[in-house]
Amino acid sequence: MKKRKLLLSGGGTGGSVTPLLAIVEQARLKKLSYEFFWAGTAHGPERHMVENYGIIFFILPAGKWRRYWDWRNVAAPFLVAAGFLKSIWLLQKLHPDAVLTAGGFVSVPLVWASWCLRIPVTVHEQDVERGLANKLMSPFASLKTSVWPGHDKNSVVIGNLVRPSVLNGNPLAARRHFQTGSDLSLVLVMGGGTGALALNRLIIEALPFLAERVLLIHLTGAGKQISVQPSIYYHQQAFARAELPDFYAAAEVVVSRAGMGTISELACLGKAAIVIPIPDSHQEANAQAIAQRGAAIVLEQINLTANKFAQEVLNLVNNQAIREHYGRALHELIADGSKQFLEHLETIFIN
Repeated sequence: MKKRKLLLSGGGTGGSVTPLLAIVEQARLKKLSYEFFWAGTAHGPERHMVENYGIIFFILPAGKWRRYWDWRNVAAPFLVAAGFLKSIWLLQKLHPDAVLTAGGFVSVPLVWASWCLRIPVTVHEQDVERGLANKLMSPFASLKTSVWPGHDKNSVVIGNLVRPSVLNGNPLAARRHFQTGSDLSLVLVMGGGTGALALNRLIIEALPFLAERVLLIHLTGAGKQISVQPSIYYHQQAFARAELPDFYAAAEVVVSRAGMGTISELACLGKAAIVIPIPDSHQEANAQAIAQRGAAIVLEQINLTANKFAQEVLNLVNNQAIREHYGRALHELIADGSKQFLEHLETIFIN
């Protein structure tokens, strides 16, 4: 059987990347006859993530329109035009059977070019509030899927797309990062695909309140590490790739931004989470939806002190019943829709 060519697109941050990598993993587990390619940005984190899967990576110019004054908005239309022209070239070179995206401005001209060449497109929406990039792409999609209801009458609500590989970690492997035989609870802090400097500073300020009471793994993001006195109770690194499943498995509490990629992985694992959304962003709507359903502790970054943060962490660490409640509620709220997605994907080839 001839392999179908699927061109995946997303980048700039990891948020639009991991759902599509979930499709790659799931398709390979099911031994489906798909050949994958990727179109992303030149400087985002996605290239390294994608090439670890043995996927050929193509760079597209990416013009992002910011909804505030920024000199880069002047260049954005020209970058979009360049992205469209290169997309036409890439599509004619690869002749993909479909183009798949879960957001990201790099995908917008590619989707438009795909529509012009009559190549089927799928658009997956993760967030409660649809982002501008997905708004620009959705009218041209053959298949629209989403985590949350209410986006579009033609959108299929399936849950999010979660990588199977993150579900099978070894908790003992994570504890090897600490030069102590302590059985203290392990807390994992994640700042998102590009890190979060404000969150990183909060964690460092909270260390005196957490020292000798928990083991802390802190993922800062590249270039956003903060110098700190070495401690046997604290481990800092920029990213977690192959070791992320181990960190998840070991963590009794996870502190995270409100990006739906990470939140969905925590939901599949039934983890108790403390969610701190990026202020004045789409993440606040995600966090509100989670909080309304009692599925995580949500803290606002504004006016959040190190002492208050540390107390919330310790309260959760020290109460197993509450941890189980939040983990169960989050698991029930967000389903893994990767298998459903593959079933729906086949329909666009039939049609």
